[in-house]
Amino acid sequence: MIWKFVKGSETTKEEVMNTKIGRIYKKLSEGKKLSREEKDYLFKQMVMNSFGNGRQVALYGWMFDFGDWVKKYWVKFEYGGMGEFYACDKTSIRNHFGDYLISEIIEVK
Repeated sequence: MIWKFVKGSETTKEEVMNTKIGRIYKKLSEGKKLSREEKDYLFKQMVMNSFGNGRQVALYGWMFDFGDWVKKYWVKFEYGGMGEFYACDKTSIRNHFGDYLISEIIEVK
């Protein structure tokens, strides 16, 4: 699902769909598989998003919800702490944080 969350934004849906995130969203909507680079990029954008619920990416006043295509994971870090993240796969999480910092990743069903 994609929706506009900023009233004053002049960016159109067509413009935002021509971004990297828009192309990833379209590819997933069409049932196509993502490359490793696209999966890693999507995870990074979802982690950096301070809006939403961890499955979304905000861009130019538009919100992209990737909840239909990502899985929930609990990540235990080597030096203490745990976090809940959404990703296409465990590899995206390891690539983002570094394998040496993660002691365990559990998929939550």
